[in-house]
Amino acid sequence: MSKIIEIAVDMLLPPETPARVESTQEKFEELCQSIARKGLLQPIGVTDLMNGWYRIRWGMRRSLAHRELGKKTIQAVVFQENEGDEEDDMLTENFQRTEMSEAEEMRAFIAWMKKHNGSIHGCATALNVSDYRVRNAMIIAEGPENVKEAFEKGQIKAPVAVELTQVPTLLHTQNLLFHAIRSQCSAKFIRVWREQIERDGLDIGIEKVQEVIATQSQVTFANVLQCNCCSQMKQYSEASVMGVCHGCWAALMELRQNAIDQAALEAEEINNDTLGVQQEDSEHV
Repeated sequence: MSKIIEIAVDMLLPPETPARVESTQEKFEELCQSIARKGLLQPIGVTDLMNGWYRIRWGMRRSLAHRELGKKTIQAVVFQENEGDEEDDMLTENFQRTEMSEAEEMRAFIAWMKKHNGSIHGCATALNVSDYRVRNAMIIAEGPENVKEAFEKGQIKAPVAVELTQVPTLLHTQNLLFHAIRSQCSAKFIRVWREQIERDGLDIGIEKVQEVIATQSQVTFANVLQCNCCSQMKQYSEASVMGVCHGCWAALMELRQNAIDQAALEAEEINNDTLGVQQEDSEHV
């Protein structure tokens, strides 16, 4: 059973697989100042290794802040080594209490789903985030390596990375990625550029995209829909009231027509077989 005690800071070991890497120093100075003024408001979580040492489950930044402030001890919730799940506890604590970078979130989602063989919805429920957030991370993780690498380095944001995964060719992807990093283009900018490429088959260039955007009405959450098939947010001009965008609608109609054609072919074969049997019977009579 877990208990709260004071533990020597020098006897703390870091987690085996930290959930946070890039954002560990984010707002670290503010955290130190807060602990100096108010003390530790929330204990860290540790596993008792039964040899005098404790491995941190959550609260790595709080322990570093105590060390930075010269504090000798820290309040901790102590678990036995076989009590609970360290990785799940660490992920849940980080998602509930701290701001992780988007790349850290993606790695956390992947780790959770791999460990539990879970679904996007299961991961979102367990970590108390939206399905949309997890789905975007998985789209990026399964997308082109150059887009994933730029995202993990913090050069582009998640919405931009998602749009870049939808670009039709690797050459266009590389070009748009270059402009996304250099000019910090928005996700809307990349989407418009991508749609122009898909429509015309040509890269119209950054200036033309700016002209197109300038002539469009402002996009807000009030006039966009999330496509039920591809999960992307689309304007009403690009999505039906059923929430299926034109690209997916065309694919659905193609599948429907293929099914109709296949059913007609099967019906024709059955009809031919029936006529053949009737003809054989008439010949025998």
